Amino acid sequence: NKQRLLQQQQQQQLSGAAAALDQLSYQAAESQLLAADMRCHRAAVLQSLPPPPGWLARKLQLLFSCGVRSSSSMAEGSAEREQVVLLLSLAKTGFSDASEVHVQLLQAVYRAFTGRSDSVPRFGAHWCDIGFQGDDPATDLRGVGMLGLLQLLYLPHHDAAAAQQLYKLSTSPTQDFPLAIVGLNITRWTLTALRAGCLTRAAHRLNSYTAAANHFYCGAWYEFYSRWGLQAFHTPSSRKRNGR
Repeated sequence: NKQRLLQQQQQQQLSGAAAALDQLSYQAAESQLLAADMRCHRAAVLQSLPPPPGWLARKLQLLFSCGVRSSSSMAEGSAEREQVVLLLSLAKTGFSDASEVHVQLLQAVYRAFTGRSDSVPRFGAHWCDIGFQGDDPATDLRGVGMLGLLQLLYLPHHDAAAAQQLYKLSTSPTQDFPLAIVGLNITRWTLTALRAGCLTRAAHRLNSYTAAANHFYCGAWYEFYSRWGLQAFHTPSSRKRNGR
């Protein structure tokens, strides 16, 4: 009996540990993904960035921009440039079923929007519930990689109420939209802004290019919601319901 009790306790501990691992937070996901070895993407990422200017060009940019540097002024090997390279490398990292973090992140995204507490099968029509296009959400990550999936989790982490409003609107019978696909497209816009240097001021203010990218991402979502929600209110079916 004593041995059986010990076995039950060990099993409960293992189950609790597995549950804790399965409930991946945004902070843990970001930390683990950015700490991964992504050197295989470095050469391609560096080729996609403008070459760093020389010493004189950087001084002139600082002089005529009142001390605010653009992304093109980042010196090769600087901490700022490495942050950008890291984010762009994450966008080139594809989903891997062999990665526990990738699998947990995908599950966390589903739970964050649907409110479910249990895990769902890796493949299936249920992924369409949150706006993926088919049974395998990994196929929708082309062009944005794991950064796209990470930013999908950032929205409910940053503003759970807004995320729920978006999910509710996305499943509306009159104005539905593919939530995940829209989020991945916003990540594409974020990457374009990052490469163009449009996030540099925000990155300096927030002391992080990751934070600046997420700030841009959420701002785009808020703009989308305000426009799409207003459009939903003015559809013929909504006007009829409101007696107009």
